[in-house]
Parts: sequence; C-alpha cells; structure tokens
Amino acid sequence: MLKLFIQSLKNWFDNDPFTQGAAAAYYAIFSFPGLLIITMSVAAFAFDQQQVETQVVSKLSQMLGAETAQDLNEIAQETQRKDQDIWALVIGLLTLSFGATGLFAHLQRSLNQIFEVEVKNSAGLWLFIKSRLISFGVVLMLGFLLLISLSMTAVINLLSDWVAVQFSPEFSLAILVINILISFFLTILLFTLIYRILPDAQLAWRSAFMGSVVAAVFFKIGEQALTVYFELAEPQSSFGAAGSLVLLMLWVSYSCMILLLGAEFAKIHEKIKHGKAVTPSKIAQKSE
Repeated sequence: MLKLFIQSLKNWFDNDPFTQGAAAAYYAIFSFPGLLIITMSVAAFAFDQQQVETQVVSKLSQMLGAETAQDLNEIAQETQRKDQDIWALVIGLLTLSFGATGLFAHLQRSLNQIFEVEVKNSAGLWLFIKSRLISFGVVLMLGFLLLISLSMTAVINLLSDWVAVQFSPEFSLAILVINILISFFLTILLFTLIYRILPDAQLAWRSAFMGSVVAAVFFKIGEQALTVYFELAEPQSSFGAAGSLVLLMLWVSYSCMILLLGAEFAKIHEKIKHGKAVTPSKIAQKSE
C-alpha cells in the first residue's frame, strides 16, 4: 500500500494538481450559491429550512470561519429573493442549476485526464447534456448526504443528552467519537460515488473505495489544518472585503487537489490489483 501511495503521489505531482485546484476554485465562485441552495432545499424536505441553514452555516464556519460562512449564506439568500417576475425566476433557476454544476463539470474533465480517457468526437451535443445531468445528479447527491448527516446529528445529539444524564463522561466521549466516524464515512461515501459516477470511465468499486479512503484521510487532516491556519494567520483580514472569497478559493483548491490524489491512488490500485487500466465508458475512448 505504501508503494501504491508513493507512485500515486508521483503521478499526482506530474499532473500539476495546483493548476487543477486553482481552476476548481475559479468555478467554485460561480457554483457555490447554487450548490448551497440546491443541497439545502433537498435537506429541507425533512428538516425545517432555518434548522438546515443553521447546521450548514455551522459546518462552513468550522472550515472557513464564521464571517466567510455568513457571507456565503447571505449570497445564497439574496439569490432566492421572492420579489422577481416569473421570467426572472425561470432564468434565475436555470442560471443557478448551470452554475451549480460548473464545479463538477470541471472535476469530470480533471478525472478523465487522470484516468486517461476522453469522450469520442461522435458524442456531440449529447456529451454536454450528459455531463451537466451527471453533475446535477452529484449536486442532488450532496443534498441527500446532507440530509443523512443532519439526521444522524439529530439522533446523536439526543443520545448525548440522554447518555450525559444516565452514564459516565466516558460514554459521552464515545458518542462524540461515533459522530466523528460518521462524518468520516460520509466523506468516503461521497468520494467513492464521485469516482464512480463523474468520470467517463468504468472504475471498480473496490478501487474507488480505496482511493476514497486515501482522499478522506487527507481531506480531514487538511480540514483541521486549514481551520488552525484561518484562526492563527487570519488571512481574511489581510485581503479586506475579498477575504471571504480568498478563503473559499483556498479551501476548494485544497479539496480538489486531495480529490485528485485519491483518484490517482484508485487508478494505480485498479492497475495493480485488477491487472488492467481503467476502462473507458461507452461514449469514451482511451486518450492518445
């Protein structure tokens, strides 16, 4: 496994992940309001809208700081203004959907490059439509994972209150560890589904899972490291009004690079463990 990881790291550096991460950060600027609105709307099917917003802002605050999280939430709310005529609303929804899928459309191209596949020229318009539909499906998937996360959090909070009264502090600590593990496994699930669904390639489930474990470990480490960096260095104050935008781009850039590192590991795992390169999908072919 160590040899696999070292080879994956070498391939990762060769594919210039910093440029890919920077491009993803650019797409994230236009995608994030749509992502927030769509994912929160899916979660709001089971939870109160205000409760969903509170949980999402709380999670973003942990990763990006309270001020940045609040700025993103205000942008999302501004996009949902009710005082619009019907045509402005329709155009707004279409723009929102198109923008929300932009980040994942870019990730799809990056993953295709790693797995050495490219779409056939004959795909034409269908390629564009399919790419956006798949990306929109991933956005909805994020909403369902948020729904699962909120449900688990609600159950664990109830258990924590009951355990705190009935049992010793050690049991409360165990509940906290369970909560962290659930978050970790949901991250693995998200990465696994992205590796399986997003690229125009047929990756084995086991390889996708192994790549996801690697990505999730570094994602969680980076999440904590960036939190400490945001608190100590306070980069937001250095950039003034653009601080929230800079922090968002920094976080997305890192997350994208970690996602691509997991993809490199999945690719190497597929070749070593299954004895074959990643197979292109029906509308794709091996890149030249």
